[in-house]
Amino acid sequence: MGSQGPTQNVTRDDIRRFLSQTPCPSTPFFTEEISEALECPPQVVKCCLEELVDRGEIRTKQGNGSDRVWWKPQRQLSSSRQPGEEQFRAFVSAVTDYAIFLLGPDGNIVSWNEGADRIKGYSEDEILGKHFSTFYTDEDIADDVPEQNLEDVVADGRIEDEGWRVRADGSRFWANVTLTAIRDDEGELRGFTKVTRDMTDRREYEQQLEEQAEKLERQRDELEAERDEIFKRVDEAFMALDNEWNITYVNDQTADLVQLPPEELLGARVWDVLYEIADEHPREMAEEAMAANEPLELEYFSNVLDIWVEVRGYPIESGMSVYFRDITGRKERERELQHVRERMEFALNATDAVVWDWNVDEDRASFYPSAESLYGTTVETWEDFVEVIHPEDRQTVREGIEKALETGEPKSEEIRIVRDGEVRWIEAPGYPIQDDDGPTRVIGVARDITEQKTYERKLEESNERLEQFAYAASHDLQEPLRMVSSYLQLIEHRYVDDLDEDGREFIEFAVDGAERMRAMIDGLLEYSRVETEGEPFEPVDLNDVLENVMADLQIPIEEHDAEITVEELPTVEGDASQLRQLFQNLLKNAIEYSGDEPPHANVSATGSGDEWTLSVTDEGIGIDPENQERIFEVFERLHTQEEHAGTGIGLALCKRIVERHGGEIWVDSTPSGGARFSLTLQNPQ
Repeated sequence: MGSQGPTQNVTRDDIRRFLSQTPCPSTPFFTEEISEALECPPQVVKCCLEELVDRGEIRTKQGNGSDRVWWKPQRQLSSSRQPGEEQFRAFVSAVTDYAIFLLGPDGNIVSWNEGADRIKGYSEDEILGKHFSTFYTDEDIADDVPEQNLEDVVADGRIEDEGWRVRADGSRFWANVTLTAIRDDEGELRGFTKVTRDMTDRREYEQQLEEQAEKLERQRDELEAERDEIFKRVDEAFMALDNEWNITYVNDQTADLVQLPPEELLGARVWDVLYEIADEHPREMAEEAMAANEPLELEYFSNVLDIWVEVRGYPIESGMSVYFRDITGRKERERELQHVRERMEFALNATDAVVWDWNVDEDRASFYPSAESLYGTTVETWEDFVEVIHPEDRQTVREGIEKALETGEPKSEEIRIVRDGEVRWIEAPGYPIQDDDGPTRVIGVARDITEQKTYERKLEESNERLEQFAYAASHDLQEPLRMVSSYLQLIEHRYVDDLDEDGREFIEFAVDGAERMRAMIDGLLEYSRVETEGEPFEPVDLNDVLENVMADLQIPIEEHDAEITVEELPTVEGDASQLRQLFQNLLKNAIEYSGDEPPHANVSATGSGDEWTLSVTDEGIGIDPENQERIFEVFERLHTQEEHAGTGIGLALCKRIVERHGGEIWVDSTPSGGARFSLTLQNPQ
């Protein structure tokens, strides 16, 4: 048959022609069979058939089912039977797409066509007379399927089935089979028509489609499982919406955030369950974002949950992915930051300071209140800032900012700028702010320190004059003291027999006082020369320094039976002569203030970053905490001369030496608990 579809143009002649061309012209046909053969709707065929019944040309009766059967009486076949039968046989024989043949009442094959030869592989001579079960599989034959088919078609008039059939070469093919019973005018069974179509290719295609569908179903299930697993790993509250705003997925974080169980959320319209964001404005924003396929961002305060919520939506083909986040903490920090900013603005308005913020990525600088208030000009980029810096300080500034960006550590420097032709000093510490990719900005506070620098310069000049005066005075006092001491000693030796005991004691006191005065003057000279007479810094091995110190103190060590241990010490940046004097003073104190027991002292070092901490620890009489700051001042003594000899300058000299080396010195001690003097020195540059 063709594939043009049913037609309405069927006439009585078409039906007469069909009934006359059947192999057995008196064979009854169901309405549906005639309809299919003529490719015409059953209603049209039935109308034509009823007209032929009215004309007496054909007969009809109710079939076994709801359909009627129609056939041509035998008497009307006599004149045209042979030509019509021959024409039908010729037509059937020429069909190649279908195997069409007749079976006798016993199921044996009585006719064969070209299509049957092609599909089943048997020639007409090979197959005629054989039982149609030849085409069935062994399994179907064992189950009596062929016999059951005949019984069914006898009972029902017509059956249609699909299943495996066997070709002459033993190969199998998937067949669509229609089996129709043929009866005479008396209703006696005359045989069967059998129409078979090879559906193997279609079945394979359908199976491929089924397999592909199953594969796609598995892939969908796997993707959904993977999606669910990914969603479970999302830290934020998350939900998925379809194009109708129905919730198709929700994670536990969302359920916890909105305080609703997941089963109440799934399948519901988002506007119905999260009505707080269904207000006109947020809903309009969401619908516009969905329509424009653009991201959605909004923040709102939930009166029900008493929190601030951030909503981010991303349209996708199937709807929208939505993320929720509790931003109450951030909002509180922003509010606090605003308060801090207001207080800072108030404080800045009361001072001359300027807050600056340099965006490193965009090379954009901003100032508050303004750059002009400090620099006298607009500063928008890094190079703008460099332009106002004094030419001699520009390299220092560049190196400082490069180091800050590289290390992430704050920078602090005092530099000169040129404002309206006048050189002024500013202090502009900066604090780098970093993310995972490195520094993103540097913020800081800049202020004019020109007046402070002027005072410092004047103070330095005054200190220099004082140092020069102290040095000159100390130096000039040396000669009179030496003369006084010499003459007193001369009197003591020359007139020893003329002096009584009191006279000799007085001269002894005077000589001792002169010696102590000379020692104090020597100490003052050393103190005043720390800054002015020091040597340039260089790498100094402290092990060598302590070896020299131990040699210097050999006599007092032996006299006091002292035990001094020195651990492995580092190499530092400094003045070797002054460092030798420093440790000599500290160890002399450890020996002097040891109490009644033989002195024990230890020198050690610990490293931390770019500096070392050196410690001199003893087991002596200790120092009261309230006096631990006083002992580093000039002429401060905690004991009388009779208790412990000294000038009161030694520890002050130690402090000045340490400060010249860029370090600090302090003491940790308790009375009778010994003392640990600690100081910091820098690693070699």
